[in-house]
Amino acid sequence: MLQMQDNTEFLSNFTMKLPTFFLTGIPGLEFAHAWISIPFCCLYATALSGNSMILFFIVTQQSLHEPMYYFLSMLSATDLGLTISTMSTTLRILWFRANEISLDWCIVQMFFLHGFTFIESGVLVAMAFDRYIAICNPLRYTTILTNSRIIQMGFLVIMRAIVLVVPLLLLLKPVSFCRVITLSHSYCYHPDVIKLACSDTRANSIGGLVDLLLTTGVDTPCIVLSYILIIRSVLTIASSGERSKVFSTCVSHIGAVAILYIPMFSLSLVHRYGQSAPKVVHSMMANVYLILPPVLNPIIYSLKTKQIRKVSASLTADSFCEDKVTSPSNIVVSDVISRSPCTSSSPYSLLLTWTSLFLLFPQHWYLLVQHRIISLDECIIQIISSALPPQKKGKRLLFGISVSHIGGVIIFYIPWISLS
Repeated sequence: MLQMQDNTEFLSNFTMKLPTFFLTGIPGLEFAHAWISIPFCCLYATALSGNSMILFFIVTQQSLHEPMYYFLSMLSATDLGLTISTMSTTLRILWFRANEISLDWCIVQMFFLHGFTFIESGVLVAMAFDRYIAICNPLRYTTILTNSRIIQMGFLVIMRAIVLVVPLLLLLKPVSFCRVITLSHSYCYHPDVIKLACSDTRANSIGGLVDLLLTTGVDTPCIVLSYILIIRSVLTIASSGERSKVFSTCVSHIGAVAILYIPMFSLSLVHRYGQSAPKVVHSMMANVYLILPPVLNPIIYSLKTKQIRKVSASLTADSFCEDKVTSPSNIVVSDVISRSPCTSSSPYSLLLTWTSLFLLFPQHWYLLVQHRIISLDECIIQIISSALPPQKKGKRLLFGISVSHIGGVIIFYIPWISLS
């Protein structure tokens, strides 16, 4: 009897019902967390601003009140929720090294994180159905996808996520966890939490498998089937130009599907088979899995959707092309402003242009406030060409096609070299 009591006390020292978890930032780079937080902040700002602008365009513009853009608004709202649900803990770790989180708050975060992930998967299925109807049955498009039916589809997607997530998280309450409870990521992720349990977790593992089968296991075949039917329908079109035009309407959706499912499957494989992989691999895969879709979705749809580009151009042109600069000619930024065209490639060009010019010309910030710039590439070309001799300015068009690539190279290599 005494031996049993001693064993019970010994086990109680190593297990507990209401633990405090320790989140992980970037393993091995704790000394550089403050610098690493800069690209994270940029990514979060891009995700929040991009998805907010997409929602703003769709809500305010009557021309975008169509089924396709209703589904796009659902996707943007989901990406906003997904970004906010992980941003707080990630930035808290990088800024303040505050990596503790209680089980209750961990469960709350997992509810929103997994819930929004399931919702995003369901919205992508709805968007695939939208593309199927628009291409294979265009005459009945507006009669099939009515406003009431779109609302019903959105409600079903949300209810599916809630019904699947809530029981899975309630099963965590009776689980006992070990004293050493350091998670692999900067947020609570269900498979990561389950691995730290000291009690029987078969019910949790079965619940997670069922959720996976009822979301990814159902959604992926539905998306694949819809595109098989779309391809079969498109191949019956005689004109190659028409086929390309029809296929181009699906590019944005295919990109959204790829940037959600590829990191998801990769992270699952790392958790299942990559125990020997470095911890930094787990951490980076987890961050890419949740940051990439909210950042890239608005960029893809801004660049590849003609109506979004048109609305963006009209709004920014109305707001930012009222007059020209009348300031001293010896100020380079004024020369850039006065010669910049009143056209817009995307909302991101506006954001990046303001940031670039404010950093390059802080002494002339008032000009940026009075006269807004639209095209980022044109502004960079103007800045560089203004420093060239007059006989070389004719070459700026050749240089212009490389500006975006040069920017991408700089953005990639400078942080990499700094971390090295």
